[in-house]
Amino acid sequence: ASITRQRFYALYNMICGLTGTGAESAGEFWRFFKMPVVPIPLHKPSCRVIEPERVFVDHESMDVALVEDIVRRYQTGQPILVGTRTIRDSERISEKLQARSVPHRVLTAKQDAEEEEIVSHAGVEGSVLIATNMAGRGTHIDLSATAKDVGGLHVIAVERNESVRIDRQLIGRGARQGHPGSAQSFVSADDYL
Repeated sequence: ASITRQRFYALYNMICGLTGTGAESAGEFWRFFKMPVVPIPLHKPSCRVIEPERVFVDHESMDVALVEDIVRRYQTGQPILVGTRTIRDSERISEKLQARSVPHRVLTAKQDAEEEEIVSHAGVEGSVLIATNMAGRGTHIDLSATAKDVGGLHVIAVERNESVRIDRQLIGRGARQGHPGSAQSFVSADDYL
């Protein structure tokens, strides 16, 4: 037998949840669960800087600009989290960073046991982490003091996802709890639509 998550959760007498990306899905929460969405103000003002989206003709030109941006930020010591849509994209970017001798880690769905530990260290000065967008959600990324001084965690979203919530969850991994941080999206005409 099988059951959808929506019907399974409906079997409970009381349900609740907490998410940073619930506002745009308020209609779904009401339709499926009869749950209202109540916004809660931030505890500390956000210091996140959203840089303008960068748009390219193809993956090749996007990758060149992406790697240049990562190298420039890495040289300043700014920690970087690159979120990709697929494992293949992560591996493609990893190969290009290896060619430029940029030390980094790649997190895919293959390291379940280590996932939280790997993501939690993404805020250390000079850290470069490439991860599929779904990897490590909910893991707190603490910034080292030096990382705060160089701008905090910079999140790069490579290609848009099917759901705006996934894009927002990725961007929301940086500049949390009043810490400095920035985010930028890189997209190309070759991206999956």
